[in-house]
Amino acid sequence: MKKKKKKLKTKAEIEAEVAAKQFQTKRYHEKVKESVKVYKRQDTKRQAEEQIDSEK
Repeated sequence: MKKKKKKLKTKAEIEAEVAAKQFQTKRYHEKVKESVKVYKRQDTKRQAEEQIDSEK
């Protein structure tokens, strides 16, 4: 069996892959930021409720 030659990618193909990865990474970081904001908001709300309960 002959070994197939690996097709070399053109510069445009490589740049397109890099851009896609950067976009995915950016979207991932935005999602993480949003979930952290939501978690902090919930945590603050929970702490406020606990403080109200302890004052009673």
